[in-house]
Amino acid sequence: RIIIMVARAAAASSRDAAALLPSPSDIDASLEPYLHHAHDASSSSDALRGEQWRAMVLRMLAYGTDYDAVDSSSAADSADGAAADDSAESNGNGKGSEPPLSTRHVEAAQCIVDALTRFVGRLDQKDDNNKSSSGSGKDQEEEEEDERDAIINSALEGPRSILTDCLWLVGTMLEPSPSPLGAGGGAPRRAAAAGPRYDALAGLVNSISYGTSLDLSAGKPSSSANVSVIPAVPIATLQRRLEPSLLAQSNLLPNRTTKLLVKRFTTANTNAYYRQVRFNLLQEESEGWSKLLTLLGGLPGNVSSEQDAQVRIGELIGAFDLDPNRVLDVVVDMIEADLAQLQSTTVVADDNGNKSMDVRDALGDAPNHAAAVRIMVRIAAGLKVDSLPHLLGFKFANYASSSSSSSGGSAAPSTLYLTSALLVLHDLVDPTQLVPHLTPSLDSLRDQYEDYQDSYIKRIKKMGTVSLNAASATASAEEKKDDATGTGGSSGAASSEAAEGATSGDSSVAANNQIIRLFHALIEVGAPWDVATSVFVSGSVGSADFNGAEAVCSLYETAGRAVCSWVKKAIAPAYEDRVRNVGPELMSSADPKKGGKKQKGGIPAGNFSLLPKPIIEKTTLPVSTTLGELSSTLASPLSAVVTSGAIRRDPRLYCMLCRLIKTLVPEGGVDESSYTFLRTFLVPCMSLFPSNPSISTELWSILAKLPYQIRYGFYGSSRLAGLEKGAIRTSPRAKALPIIEAEVNTGIDVRYTLKRLSKENIKDMGRQLSKISHSNPIVVFTTILNQIESYDNLIQMMVDTFIHVTELSLDVLGYCLLVALGGGDSKGGRSKLKEDGVNAAQWLSSLEDFAGAFYKKFPNVEMQGLLSYLVRRLEQGEILELGVFRTLLKTAGSYGFADCESTAGLSETQLDGRAGSQQLKRETSDFGIVEKFNRKASIKLRSVLQDHDVGVVILILLSQIRTRIIYEIGNSTPKHIKLIGSRYDSCQMVLSVLIDFLTDTTEDQNASSGSISCYASALPELSELHQSFSVEPSIAWMLCRPLIRAAMFEQEEEEAV
Repeated sequence: RIIIMVARAAAASSRDAAALLPSPSDIDASLEPYLHHAHDASSSSDALRGEQWRAMVLRMLAYGTDYDAVDSSSAADSADGAAADDSAESNGNGKGSEPPLSTRHVEAAQCIVDALTRFVGRLDQKDDNNKSSSGSGKDQEEEEEDERDAIINSALEGPRSILTDCLWLVGTMLEPSPSPLGAGGGAPRRAAAAGPRYDALAGLVNSISYGTSLDLSAGKPSSSANVSVIPAVPIATLQRRLEPSLLAQSNLLPNRTTKLLVKRFTTANTNAYYRQVRFNLLQEESEGWSKLLTLLGGLPGNVSSEQDAQVRIGELIGAFDLDPNRVLDVVVDMIEADLAQLQSTTVVADDNGNKSMDVRDALGDAPNHAAAVRIMVRIAAGLKVDSLPHLLGFKFANYASSSSSSSGGSAAPSTLYLTSALLVLHDLVDPTQLVPHLTPSLDSLRDQYEDYQDSYIKRIKKMGTVSLNAASATASAEEKKDDATGTGGSSGAASSEAAEGATSGDSSVAANNQIIRLFHALIEVGAPWDVATSVFVSGSVGSADFNGAEAVCSLYETAGRAVCSWVKKAIAPAYEDRVRNVGPELMSSADPKKGGKKQKGGIPAGNFSLLPKPIIEKTTLPVSTTLGELSSTLASPLSAVVTSGAIRRDPRLYCMLCRLIKTLVPEGGVDESSYTFLRTFLVPCMSLFPSNPSISTELWSILAKLPYQIRYGFYGSSRLAGLEKGAIRTSPRAKALPIIEAEVNTGIDVRYTLKRLSKENIKDMGRQLSKISHSNPIVVFTTILNQIESYDNLIQMMVDTFIHVTELSLDVLGYCLLVALGGGDSKGGRSKLKEDGVNAAQWLSSLEDFAGAFYKKFPNVEMQGLLSYLVRRLEQGEILELGVFRTLLKTAGSYGFADCESTAGLSETQLDGRAGSQQLKRETSDFGIVEKFNRKASIKLRSVLQDHDVGVVILILLSQIRTRIIYEIGNSTPKHIKLIGSRYDSCQMVLSVLIDFLTDTTEDQNASSGSISCYASALPELSELHQSFSVEPSIAWMLCRPLIRAAMFEQEEEEAV
């Protein structure tokens, strides 16, 4: 409407000038710019060139249609307007003697055609002047005619466009009815009468289209045979630019075509504005997708670099209006296809026939896929990566819905999880944004893990119980029969199989859990631990009491193995540098299949890696790592594999860790973090490897470097957490369920074996006990000591069976003996006296005898812990455990000859013999029968007592307690006189025997470092003993007597010389 109002205002201002047709000179002058433009492309713009020609066209149309006489305020399509037009026509339109409209529109049309004809003639003449005077032929003339027609059509394009626009504008002003599409795009409405002006316009349009053409023969010689015929305005141009009603009025459209056109307009408008249809808003072209797939499928050969690939992808998106998100989806699919091909070529079968693939090794050396995948990852990084979690989530959701439907669709393929993990490694996807799209939820995973733990605990509680059911009793009897024939101790393997069965029972459910499989894929590709476990952060289960990694390793056996492999890859560089691996040295280097990683074409395998280098460096321990760094890096993953029991399937990993930690443990102790790491991982883990002495040996290689206080701390943490089923009842539970199950099976085996132990089968059963003790020595030796406390006739048989156990088991036995004596109980433990209150309890007497026999047989077992406990008890004024020390001196120290209950029972010969040397004492103490003694054990015990002056400390404490026994009066019930006398005699006897043992020079190799020298350097002076330590003078002289005697002998030897 604004355009029409402006046009009418312009026409009204020039109405007087438009009363007559413009002169030919004026018209030619308006077309002159187009004439120059035909040969000069640098002339003024189309807008400046067309202003004069537009004015001329409007004057000719005003003359032919009188459109300028239409009042802007009148309704052009009303009946009154039509009547007014008829009246104006009959009166000559108020313009004097002008011809009627029916004649003027013909004149206007002819004027337009003549103007264009003259324009073409001048253009042709100018073109002839520019041509050279060379000879011409027939072919050349045809070419010139074609070129001439092309130039004329190009030059006429501007004038024709302006002429068509003016016809559309005047037609809009004179149109007797609304748009043929109606208001809002409806059907056209017929006017009652078209009106003379509109008919004149229609006749003018018809005149310049039908039967008219430009006379191109003007100025041409008569000899020109072929004259081109060019229409003034092509009908196709008018059909494209003018309204359908004007075309119909001008007979440029048949009635049938008009109706069909109107119908199509109506349908198109309905579809556009009222009907909702799915269609491509971006108008994508299928050719673009084919070119995209061709480009991606031909990588890397069809691009020069990664930047070139990104540029070409951007060009395809812009040229074919491709959706960038769909392009990103296609790129992800292509990456998945490449990984699927890589997976199919690298899957191998293990010894059991199971097909598996080391994903990290495959991705780290993929020469046929590395370049293409790296380029596609770079392409994906250049697109909108924020959409990647949603694209991947849509794929996972689609697979989840299809697998849960009744049609039984397949679960998401492993390559999709592998692709997602690879994109996470390249920092294109945040796992926390992907988890909300996965099914089932984290809450479901937690519920599933809790159900798994409940069923596991129920199964452990049922282990070892006696069922009164006949079938169960028969099966139990058959098992016992099998054990009696030599298959005993197999419950460790049965435990492992049962655990694997429990886990594999839920493997089908875990395989359909997308969160579990995504975590598995992240671990397989070597993602950092914090990145892999970030999938368990989202949701309402991010509480501290839920460990998603432990749950996944427990529910999904394959994930547990993947975590073990992740740990091995993490420690591989440090292990290869610090631990001498003799395996490759023993293998033949001639066979390339047995060699290390090869280089392909002289290029390191790392050049073909799909994994980003910073991630690999972050997930591997450096060569210069320390024990603290190792413990902080591997604490979480090792906690997951220990708690779930997954490490029992990979004993090689445990051995590698032990050997590496052995090189990192400093002499003398470890820091707090390293201590926690060893306490929570290494020692408890040994229980998961039944009947494997090599595991125990590897662990002992570490523990042997630590002082006994730290070692006993490891053992104590395991004992205090509860043994066997007692560990389930502790709150909170400190032990993993697989470890508890292993302890229960070990306890069942050891009790079953002890019930059948006798002198006839001691060798076989002894080996069986040793085999059982390899994995859980604390459980085995605690049970054995409990039996010994009640049956002292088992002492020697048990000691003889221990020759088959490992050094670690012997060290654990020393700790268990200390605990049995009361060293592990801060409250003092059990009563050490019988009910009469005088004599030592049976269990204490049995343990005293066992301690002497054990340390005599195995003198290299740690004794400092036991002696430290005895010293602490003496400091407290308790001497009930003094019998243990007395037995050690008699049995392990081979000083039984010096111990006698009472000198009243000795004969005169024995009394005389006790005044002689050590050899004479031995021979006369038992009437000439010299008991065999272990010289190594005697030397070891004396060495331990000399270290840190422990022997002298005990002497001083005994000297103090000797007097305190008689004169001390406590608040408790008065002690029996017989008990006081027995304690006094025992204290005096141990004091006397210990002095002889510490000053025995029989085994001295060097006098300067012999027993007397050590004793002299440790014993305080005589006055200091009496004044500082409150030792009685007689006892002080007794303690100094060996030194005085040694000094006298030395003086006699000097005088003799």
